[in-house]
Amino acid sequence: MRGSLAPVACGRSAPIPLSRRRFTRSAAFGSLVRVKFAATRRLPTAHGRALVNRESSTMRTSVGLVFLLVVACDGGAPEADASIDAAPVTDATPAPDASPADAGLAAPLDEALDCRRPGSAGGLPGGTHLTRVDVDLDRYPDALCNDGTGGVFFVRRATRAEDADRWIVQLLGGGTCQDGQSCANRFCASGSAIGALKMSSREAPTRGTTGEGISSMRADNPFATWNHVVIWYCSSDAWSGTARDVALEADHPERPGEPVRYRLHFLGSEIFDAVVDTLRAAPFSYRDASGDDVVMPDLDEARTVLLAGASAGSGGVRNQIDRFAEALRSDNPAVDVRAVLDAVMAPAREALGYADSALCRERDVCTYEAHLRPVWEETRPLRGAVGDESCPAWHAANDPGSEWRCGDLDHVLRHHITTPFFFRQDQADGVVMPNTVDLGYTVPSRGDAPMDARLFAELIAEEAATLTTSAWWSGEAHEGAGVAVIPGAFSPRCGHHETLRTESATYGVRVEQDGTQRAPMGLLAAWLAGDPVRAIAGDPSTFTCP
Repeated sequence: MRGSLAPVACGRSAPIPLSRRRFTRSAAFGSLVRVKFAATRRLPTAHGRALVNRESSTMRTSVGLVFLLVVACDGGAPEADASIDAAPVTDATPAPDASPADAGLAAPLDEALDCRRPGSAGGLPGGTHLTRVDVDLDRYPDALCNDGTGGVFFVRRATRAEDADRWIVQLLGGGTCQDGQSCANRFCASGSAIGALKMSSREAPTRGTTGEGISSMRADNPFATWNHVVIWYCSSDAWSGTARDVALEADHPERPGEPVRYRLHFLGSEIFDAVVDTLRAAPFSYRDASGDDVVMPDLDEARTVLLAGASAGSGGVRNQIDRFAEALRSDNPAVDVRAVLDAVMAPAREALGYADSALCRERDVCTYEAHLRPVWEETRPLRGAVGDESCPAWHAANDPGSEWRCGDLDHVLRHHITTPFFFRQDQADGVVMPNTVDLGYTVPSRGDAPMDARLFAELIAEEAATLTTSAWWSGEAHEGAGVAVIPGAFSPRCGHHETLRTESATYGVRVEQDGTQRAPMGLLAAWLAGDPVRAIAGDPSTFTCP
């Protein structure tokens, strides 16, 4: 059963035979946990579902899912604002009747709205470096985009035998939506370059894509010969959602005052889980551009795995990385799992002044708590969001009532991610900086000076310096005692937003470290090898932009 939003056929690959191993979420927190097939086993999962596994001595049968649609769940939350969002901040409050229970009364997204536009940003070029694979919806019926089309990913096997146990799994970004109006506007690309392309797999390249940025095959990319997986983003939830058939209301984006009621899915976490499960269910194979059948190595036999993401993809990494690392280590304790975060942060909102901001003047959001509490209490349940589990647990134990802070993924990064991470944040980020400046925050640590481009750059440079010192993790971070590797950082001042899948902004940028101009991929490789690294732009002589 795939729900009432029928997936659009888009060249699905042949079903992949079931492995003897499969993982699902734990009942308590939604962690990815490897389980063995038994004669008949019903495993409780998060969000009120039961996964039924059956295997006889002679054959395996397909997996069925019993749905009890419960949206609220424990765990982390989606982003708070434009620090990982490529669209302007909008109110996080859902329509009063936004509920899956009402979904039967609402038309599917693409039927209710007649203004579908893909938008001009966020696509992938067609190519042959990575091959398209469609998620098997018979095995993973919840791996659906906002509009009900099936999840998609792209793969390339390691090109050197010695790198067969090294992996990069990349979560694409492209903003989010969090209520009826923002999702309707997104679907119609109203007021933004991002549109329905990020809510569907219809526009995903049909055969494959070109490797760029961290997945580039160029000689100066130290990761060119690794296994690469790029997961298409189409859930608008920073890879956090587990909610099907969410009913929402809005004004028609092109006919103000005309009400529309529609339903969509927030299932980004389900897509992520399905892809990871597929990669762990060895043997997994694909047919490449030359027509050859290629067998991928087993992800559970990996030596090194990087979970990477940019913008909303970096939000996805923060939502998923600790449970992803725990899942892989449960089967392979020696695996080195790390995070790579691009376009990851804005200046800490906990330290900004709201009283004179546009949020306060226009929406009566005049404090950090007023900004973040709705994300935690309204947007998170709307999406059935899965996220970092230790953040709400820590706050419940140490500062009860402050769990809402976990709705700020920048706070989660600074205090609660314990998997080693490397981050890149441009001090003049062309999306995050203007969005932050335009909101009109003040900076109490600078005498309540109004936020501007200069202050934004200074604060990002300070954040990068702070997070790459042991003093922060040993003395300030809430869960710093669990951090075994000090983060690495690359912080240029070139005005780029995300760079993980671009060529010039990845290979044409240099920032000085100890008198040497460093490029981000080389710096990342050095950090993986155990070197303490941070390259943070200062005066113009310390960085080079393409």
